Amino acid sequence: VREVSLSKAKPALLAVFEPVKVTYSSPPTGPVAGRSFPSGHAMNNSVLATLAILFFGRFGMWYIIPAAIVSYSRIYTGSHWASDVVVSCILGVGFALLSASFFTIAYQLLAPRFFPRLYAKHPALFDRLPE
Repeated sequence: VREVSLSKAKPALLAVFEPVKVTYSSPPTGPVAGRSFPSGHAMNNSVLATLAILFFGRFGMWYIIPAAIVSYSRIYTGSHWASDVVVSCILGVGFALLSASFFTIAYQLLAPRFFPRLYAKHPALFDRLPE
């Protein structure tokens, strides 16, 4: 595994201008433990990207760019295999869609009763679905 890390610098922001430190690990001899499936960074950002698209439509699609950069960074730094990141993104989109479905049903059941003025003004959680 190749791991890429920044050099030590004070203040830490100055490390961006220093050469990166690249190390290679030796093959494991015993049971393997460590960072692997799933990638929390990739999954969290794919959830955010999906919800941004559902809430903000085309404007929310801009969040795909930082989500992709974060996902790629997990592979580049050697923290995860590419397959870990791809499956984590798919799981993140699935979790986001399931959560959005659950909250849409809950909103449509509870909002008319507890928040009638809000529901009259906003009858759906997701007004702008992707076209």
